Amino acid sequence: MIEPIIVPANQQVIAPLTFPIMRPEERERMNYLLGQIQEEKDQEKFLALVRELNDLLEHKNKRLGPQEGG
Repeated sequence: MIEPIIVPANQQVIAPLTFPIMRPEERERMNYLLGQIQEEKDQEKFLALVRELNDLLEHKNKRLGPQEGG
């Protein structure tokens, strides 16, 4: 069961997700790629990292199937 979160009236509440968006190994790889992309100066290496990130996200989307509102 998801525990309610009490927040001050002037803050928005974001509902917790009830399904996993990414597997832990996907999340770890994504975080690594984002860090490398942020620091990469070589354009070819940068594009290769972006392609790998895109492939990871496409794989995740295929695994999860169609999502509402998207």
